[in-house]
Amino acid sequence: MPSSPISLCPSCPPHPSRGHCCAVYPSSSLTDAQWAILEPLLPPPGNTAGRGGRPEKHCRRLILDAIFYLVRGGIAWRQLPAEYPPPMTVYAVFARWVRGGAWQRI
Repeated sequence: MPSSPISLCPSCPPHPSRGHCCAVYPSSSLTDAQWAILEPLLPPPGNTAGRGGRPEKHCRRLILDAIFYLVRGGIAWRQLPAEYPPPMTVYAVFARWVRGGAWQRI
């Protein structure tokens, strides 16, 4: 089975050992212009709200790409390709953003 072309995520900070961690599918990922609109509508990370907490492990743009990939393809959470964060991680972030009202703002 041929693999899809993958490019690096321009919004993710490089990781010291691996370079960029985000691989995205060009046909279903956010453009820079779309990301610029959506990023301010997301709730702030938990560790920046003065309540403590650990930094987020996965790029928020990649989480959104995964959610949009699911919606566009009509697939189950557990069928996410390996290039995305783990399916239950994506679902947990999605559910947290639902509770925080991010999807109503979007």
